[in-house]
Amino acid sequence: IGNARAAGADADFLSFSWSAPDDNSASEEEDATPPEKKFGTINTIIITNAILEESSTAMVEAYAVAIEAKCRAVSDMGMICAKNPSMTSTGTGTDSTALVCQRQSGQGGIEYGGKHTLLGELIGQAVYQATREAIEKNFAHFYRAYSDYPISPHICYRLRCYKLQLIKALQEGHRPLVPLDPMDPLSGPKNWVVLVGVLGVMLAFSLHVYTLQPTDHCQQSLLYLPKPSVSVLLGYFWGDRFLGAVKMPFLSHPVVMMGNLISFLLSCIPESCFAPDQPIRGFLCGLVFFFTAVIVSVTAAWSVLLL
Repeated sequence: IGNARAAGADADFLSFSWSAPDDNSASEEEDATPPEKKFGTINTIIITNAILEESSTAMVEAYAVAIEAKCRAVSDMGMICAKNPSMTSTGTGTDSTALVCQRQSGQGGIEYGGKHTLLGELIGQAVYQATREAIEKNFAHFYRAYSDYPISPHICYRLRCYKLQLIKALQEGHRPLVPLDPMDPLSGPKNWVVLVGVLGVMLAFSLHVYTLQPTDHCQQSLLYLPKPSVSVLLGYFWGDRFLGAVKMPFLSHPVVMMGNLISFLLSCIPESCFAPDQPIRGFLCGLVFFFTAVIVSVTAAWSVLLL
């Protein structure tokens, strides 16, 4: 479960080569460290008495059927990628498949082993059934602590999937997918990203309204609630995190507001200040522009914090 991966998920090692450390060069401190956590894998061994031809056609097709059957079983069990919880898993990161059979040159051997053949059907059914049973046993072992409760291990795994997806959403927010063609527009956020963003903004501003109405119950618990300015900033942050791609640019974001302010101030500067033969005038206009932008931005930020 912890090693489940989807094809195309983010890599764990950002290198094309990896070499194991030399045992002889390990220090005593390294020997004293506990071993790394071991993750599960799906190793499939297919043993058949079918005689395949010496050519690799039947073996390649049999391997393809076995891998497709494993991927279908993993997908039907609802496993998600541990690296990218929004993606459906197709196996683990260390899967391997072995085919044990007899091979014969010339006539008499099976020439093909694809999905249209009887050999492909038997291999597909056997691998699919075995993979499902292995995943169910893994679920039962992984959630054995809840065996006394009236809840199935599969439901426990689905709850874990929702937790991972929520944590991933809180960590990354909306990450736009870069299209293959740079001229194509960016794809919009997914529905669950928009839902999390809307709920977060509503929660932040509900706290803001609640703190502005100090009732008897609110006065007792006012120390445990954030200031209105904090809730407003939290709402802006959450909206930019998850709703920034719904309406681009996010006009209420402080960075966007500062950019609009700079554009407005630049439009107010006369063209004569940019003349190369008037350096003193250009320098003075630059100073006025700089201090005006700083004063306006600091005043706006300070007024929000004093709410």
